[in-house]
Amino acid sequence: MRAYFRNIYEGLKSAVAGLRVTFGYLFKKSVTVHYPFEEVKVANGFRGLHHLKVDICIACNQCANACPVSCIEQTFDRIDKENVLVSRFSIDYNKCLFCWYCIPVCPTECITMGAEYELATFDRKSLDYDLVARGERTAKRNMTLFREEFVQVIEKVREKKPELAEKAEGLMGDPRVGLCGRNPEKDKSASSGFVEEEADSQASVSEEVAP
Repeated sequence: MRAYFRNIYEGLKSAVAGLRVTFGYLFKKSVTVHYPFEEVKVANGFRGLHHLKVDICIACNQCANACPVSCIEQTFDRIDKENVLVSRFSIDYNKCLFCWYCIPVCPTECITMGAEYELATFDRKSLDYDLVARGERTAKRNMTLFREEFVQVIEKVREKKPELAEKAEGLMGDPRVGLCGRNPEKDKSASSGFVEEEADSQASVSEEVAP
């Protein structure tokens, strides 16, 4: 009989102990996130989807060589040592380890890793991302002037490599092809350092117009 009531006492005691912990958290602020309806904030240095600043890529292939699973592929036509037409820069996220090895080897720092992490899909083929198609500008180069400089470079190689010049002219008209070459921070050409000023002027105009 004594054992019977002792078991009841031990059960109530353990239930009260558990409820004490439950009620302790009941009135505290929730630490959960209602994903996907709420955005999940990631820590600094998070290794998410890659970003490519297309206009300063020099197609050196260093990132692809550093990749331990060979998930990076580049398709490009080099006009000269510094100027390149990149038609494809893809990363296959079916294989990517997010190891970050491709980032420090880039001499122009054109490839980085962002905060995007959502890769859910029903189709594996959609995980082969073309970074040229979703590429970003550095916002430090006047692309109109850069295109004019690119035409001048093509004219210089026309005598020695007419087939390459003709192919380059065709690729330049394709909006899916990235014009690449030289880091504008280290470049002394006329195309560098203008876009930021243009963006600032447009921002100031929009502020003046806003009521």
